[in-house]
Amino acid sequence: MVCSDRGGLAACSGATASSWQAFPTVGRYHWQYDTFRVDWDDASVEPAYMTFSLDADGRARRITMKAVSPLADFSYDYHDLLFEASGP
Repeated sequence: MVCSDRGGLAACSGATASSWQAFPTVGRYHWQYDTFRVDWDDASVEPAYMTFSLDADGRARRITMKAVSPLADFSYDYHDLLFEASGP
């Protein structure tokens, strides 16, 4: 599940939270609606859009990603990633 963690975003499982800081990112910027742009520490890694799908209570139930640039190398297969909540 995705939740708020000290003003940022976190991946939560029960009572424990793994901060997004565990991911090697330079920044996460709100892009529009439920989508954020993610820039990585390694400049050779293509930036990505991360989109959250919310349930009726406003909780993130699914996260999908896609490369920012349509010219991105196909090996950045962000579109193949699908994160889903595993609980209520």
